[in-house]
Amino acid sequence: MKLIDAFQDEHVLIDQMLGSFRTYVDGLVDGTADPDDGRRFAAFFTEFAGHFHHDREEGALIDALVTDAELPGDRGPVYALARQLRALAVRYSHALWRHIDAENSVLFPEGAERLRRCAMRELDRPMSDAGGRA
Repeated sequence: MKLIDAFQDEHVLIDQMLGSFRTYVDGLVDGTADPDDGRRFAAFFTEFAGHFHHDREEGALIDALVTDAELPGDRGPVYALARQLRALAVRYSHALWRHIDAENSVLFPEGAERLRRCAMRELDRPMSDAGGRA
């Protein structure tokens, strides 16, 4: 099927981008990567993987499987994907909470003190239009 073939091709691209993203993060930690690349990775994963690809999977494929092909939504592969999504959401939220806690409890207090010692009193960066829309 043409759409399923397209999904599989898109999975190959997403897989390649995940590998590149991990390499980028290693470079970012080492100080050798361009921070602007992070914005491009975020755009790819948000717009292509998140909106374009997943919206078509959910809106076209899953809907057709449940509605037209009578695949049950309360058990089997569709249900397994939904359970996996829930588990990923929990893991992501826990990772983000740990990240926020590390910033709030260590990075921000120590960073503020170091900036004060260097006579830096105020840092500001206005929210972007995209951030405001989000």
